[in-house]
Amino acid sequence: TQAAVTYTFDGTTWNPETDKYLKWESETMDVKAYYPVTEGTSATHFTVPTDQSTEANVTNADYMTFSGTATKGDDKSINLAMERKMVRIVVDKITFNEQFKTGYEVKSITVHSNTNGYANGEVQTGDIEISAFESDDKFYALLAPTEGDANAIFLTVIVTDVNIIETPLPVKGIPTTEAGNSYNISLTVGKNTASIASVSVKEWKG
Repeated sequence: TQAAVTYTFDGTTWNPETDKYLKWESETMDVKAYYPVTEGTSATHFTVPTDQSTEANVTNADYMTFSGTATKGDDKSINLAMERKMVRIVVDKITFNEQFKTGYEVKSITVHSNTNGYANGEVQTGDIEISAFESDDKFYALLAPTEGDANAIFLTVIVTDVNIIETPLPVKGIPTTEAGNSYNISLTVGKNTASIASVSVKEWKG
């Protein structure tokens, strides 16, 4: 029944961006919350950003929501266990076959998804291409839960050689994924081809 308030974390506590606070009207209240606070995002709507090539951009792709009853703490605080609505894809190991000489490397990875976000709380179908974020030789992309499609391109791996010539290598097979899980993928790169060597799935924590 109250107007929405945006809170930001300063490293220690969460503070409202304005002088307006949310008010406890009873010991328990129905609460809705969401993250991130970006244009067009709400507790039920989110569009997956396709440029996730920077740390700031991939952070703003980590869509989370809370909807439920909250109880007032002794210090009048509120504790919300946000639910992750996204899937994390991590390409964490890339092996080159023997025919590659020294000097070959993966320059970038594009992740293809057949879902593009949420509307009215439901995953929406739609093909998008996401520029992955690289950190410490790993590539990260956040997706809305995908539908399995063995014939669709899942990754486009851009490989460069000693002459900085770029070669795009497609990897087929979009997997079926679930929100809140992290999918760690190992790739094998060969002459004019790239393939998934292994996939491990774990709950996405932290």
